[in-house]
Amino acid sequence: MKKFISTFTSDMTKPVIYSAISRFFLALCIVLLWNRFVNEGSKFAHSIFETGFFCAGIVFVLLAWFSYLSFDGFRPYANLFTDKDEEEDDRKGMSFTKIINTKPQIFEGFEDDERALIKLCSNLIVAAMYLIPSVIAYII
Repeated sequence: MKKFISTFTSDMTKPVIYSAISRFFLALCIVLLWNRFVNEGSKFAHSIFETGFFCAGIVFVLLAWFSYLSFDGFRPYANLFTDKDEEEDDRKGMSFTKIINTKPQIFEGFEDDERALIKLCSNLIVAAMYLIPSVIAYII
């Protein structure tokens, strides 16, 4: 835990918040689409808070676990992004696959451990944002 606290700096708060907001709304769209199209016609209709938010929260807990493993040094997907053409900032004339395979600009200037910590924190925040209403809905 000390490694987390010593690695986290105040410069990381902005990327954590941006990542958490984008992940929250992406998962919210998926949950709302599930509620509208899949849950509506089913035999046993479930509440969006009980089932949808719980599943989204569990997915983000799993993503946080993978981010924790990556923070610890386990990177099974390290070869997805290659840094062959980092000096080329102008995207004009680049192919679509090259644009897709570039690292997100939000993580620019951070090392791999710091990136993993940003992903870990944002995944934990979003997991809490989905699991807390889900647990409250189960209790009530």
